[in-house]
Formats: sequence, C-alpha cells, structure tokens
Amino acid sequence: MNRQAIPFSKPPSWRDRISQFFRFKQLGTNFRTELLAGFTIFITTAPILVVNAHILGNAIFLQQAGDLFEQILVALALCAAVSSFLIGLLTNYPFVLGSATGAAALFTFSIVLGMGMNWRLALTAVLVEGILFTALSVSPLRRQLHNAIPNSLKQAMVIGLGLFLSYIALSGKVASPQVGAGIIVANTATLTSLGTLKQPATLIAIFGILLTILLTVRQVKGAFLFVIFGTAALGWLTGVAP
Repeated sequence: MNRQAIPFSKPPSWRDRISQFFRFKQLGTNFRTELLAGFTIFITTAPILVVNAHILGNAIFLQQAGDLFEQILVALALCAAVSSFLIGLLTNYPFVLGSATGAAALFTFSIVLGMGMNWRLALTAVLVEGILFTALSVSPLRRQLHNAIPNSLKQAMVIGLGLFLSYIALSGKVASPQVGAGIIVANTATLTSLGTLKQPATLIAIFGILLTILLTVRQVKGAFLFVIFGTAALGWLTGVAP
C-alpha cells in the first residue's frame, strides 16, 4: 500500500508574523526596510525628548529650574513610546508621536513664566485639554472641523512648524561654554544675527548640514543615520562633545 508523503510546512517565524500583521507584502515593503526606517526615526527624534525636557524643566521644578529634568525626560519618553506603539498597532501607520517643542515652549515661556500660572495648575489644564481633544477625535465634529480649515492654512501650519524647529536647530550661544550650533545667535538690535565660524561646534553643524544635503541628493539610504553618527563621532574626537 503506497502512502503519499505529507508535505511538512515550516511554522512561520516571528519575523513572518510581524510581516503578516503589518501587511508588508501588500504595502510593497519588507522587514529590513521597516527596521531601518524605525531605527532612523528613533535616532532623529529622540533628541527632541531631551530638548523638550530641558524646556519644561524651566517651568516644572521643586527648588530650582532643572531639578526635575530626569523625571520629565522619563515621562516624555514613556508617553512617546506608548503613543507610537498604539498608532502602529491600531492604525498600521508608521508615525512617531511625542511631545511638540512648540507646545513645550508655549507651556513654559508663555503660560507658566509669562502669565505666572503655577505649573501644577497648568498641567491640570493640559490634562483637561487632552481629555477634550480625545473626545473630539472620536466624534463626527472632528472631521467637520478638519474639513473647515483651508488647505493653505494646513500647509502653512506645517511649514511654520518646520521653520520654528529649524530656527531652534540653527541657534545657539557662542560664548563659552557654547550651547547649540551657533549658526544664528540672539542680537539686541536685530533679534537674530549670524554667529561666528571660530567655534568648532558651529563648523561641525555646518559640516553636518552639507553632508545631509549631499547624501540626500545622491539618494543614499540611511543618510540621516550616517550624518548623525558621523557628526557625533567628529564632535567626540575633537572634544566638542566629550
């Protein structure tokens, strides 16, 4: 009696399960591409946590500014991690969510320091605002408000945010100890003026910008990663960022 051999099917690996869950094949991507993209977005956005924690530390403190920096940093990181995991698992969109630098600056310099509001009360207002926006997001009113905003205004908001972040990235203090890139600095007469090329950190920042443009134009995969690690290594070797 002949017995037909039953083909053995290999159980799917954890990589196969991830690929099936996020529909990599249907979306024209693969595990390696998504892993590199995720690592890139993490490296490029993680410094924002430190910047926002530093900004909020000027308003949220017990004895003096900055004494709750570590606690604020951990809170921001946990919020970003949970939000990013949920947006990926529930919607399958490759978005990273986290605290906005503009919102942190508004909270610190306008509401707490400018208006003199106690930071505990201000955080309570942020909590109420979050609940209201969550309720708005699950209601039909959200789409109506979204459609009521002109596309030109939506685009202007994105461009304005990009210019604001670029302004922060290029700014700095050239006096010792130097803080930031220092390509543009504060000026009492014109508010903003060019920095000096005598500072090593400014030269490294300019080198990073030029390298980013070069690798992006040449369509080098992982260009931002190469620039980040390259400028970090250069800053370490020259003693600018020991």
